[in-house]
Amino acid sequence: MLKAKAKAQLLDRGRKMTDRLMEYFNRQPRLGIISTSNRNGAVDCAVYGSPQMIESGPKLEEYRSRMAGIVGEQAAGMIAVLAIFEVTEVRPLVDFGQDWEKSI
Repeated sequence: MLKAKAKAQLLDRGRKMTDRLMEYFNRQPRLGIISTSNRNGAVDCAVYGSPQMIESGPKLEEYRSRMAGIVGEQAAGMIAVLAIFEVTEVRPLVDFGQDWEKSI
């Protein structure tokens, strides 16, 4: 019973977080930067324009399900947002006149 209640609380918190994040990200105009690193510490960044967040229920649930097998159901239940990006152009984040290949 406790496990089901905790899961329901996590899902409810996730829904509230999703609504708040959608409101935040859908403000226009916006410019954002997303940064990631791999397990070796190599950092990568991307600049993106004004995103529009929409409900992506089936994709989000599919991702949570896959992640539950890796990190466990409790951790997967904390995932509130799934972002999918399409790369349309590659340039240096800071342009010193170099080609993008020389910036990495």
